[in-house]
Amino acid sequence: MPSLITHYEFVKQFFPNQKNIFYLATQGPDPFFYYGYTTPFKKDIKDVRSYGTFLHEIDPFISFTFLINYINKINNTSQKEILMNFTKGLLSHYILDRTCHPYIFYKTGFPLGKTIYSFYHSNFETTVDVILEEHFKDYPSYKKILKHKNKELKLVSNMMYELSLHLSRLNVKKNSYYHSVKTMLIVNRIINSKVFGLRKAIFNKFIPHSTINAMSHPKYKNIDKSLDYLNTSNKERKDVVTNATKGTNSFYDLMNYAKKDLSNGLKLFDEAFNGNLNEEKLNAYFNQINHDGIKFNESMHYFDLIYK
Repeated sequence: MPSLITHYEFVKQFFPNQKNIFYLATQGPDPFFYYGYTTPFKKDIKDVRSYGTFLHEIDPFISFTFLINYINKINNTSQKEILMNFTKGLLSHYILDRTCHPYIFYKTGFPLGKTIYSFYHSNFETTVDVILEEHFKDYPSYKKILKHKNKELKLVSNMMYELSLHLSRLNVKKNSYYHSVKTMLIVNRIINSKVFGLRKAIFNKFIPHSTINAMSHPKYKNIDKSLDYLNTSNKERKDVVTNATKGTNSFYDLMNYAKKDLSNGLKLFDEAFNGNLNEEKLNAYFNQINHDGIKFNESMHYFDLIYK
């Protein structure tokens, strides 16, 4: 990802006044990663979480084309509008991911399995969340970020289930996304609770490189300001696949690029929802680039770790 506050702020700042279901969808497939945290004995935890990973790694043309066609077959106007807004929110998640992920990977390495790089990646993203909160002077609650009506959540959960069948991920259920969102809210409210003021100090002391610690947001005053998380110094970086010079863009620059990219994508989606789906144009827009910001059949090799 970027993390949940970054995705939310991207849309709120650049595409304001959206429906709640749109803001919820800015989290993309990420809620699936939370599935089972409050119900650890569920047998399908691995399958549901791997579905979230799969959606990040495949060619997005496949998943988004299915969703557009699925929605266009719906006759109920109110349901169709809910699902259209949700799918546009999913697109915002994808665009910010593909724009910013290569930068994050270059700064943190690649989160393969339970390696230290997995901690670095998540820790970097939650730190960026807090920096952006301070930058925009906006401090949304997790309840606000993930605000939804249960009826609408069940509707989109069923659509994500239908997508899983299309992609042959047969162990995902109709309520898997529903429960994932509920769990995402519970977990973030607990591990980031202001009631437990010493939580981050406790996590750093006893479980320093854990997923929980990485997901727990630091206080802005405690962030190491000597680390240039957003590359405001415009240091040159390299391509994570080829090691070619990539540019000197700051994270704010990348967000502005993503804004332009999403504007173009939303126009394509509006055309598609109005019965003018141009698959050739849509395929060119996605260009086989997955959520990691690389071609779906490529692999990453190069990084320059920010944590020395």
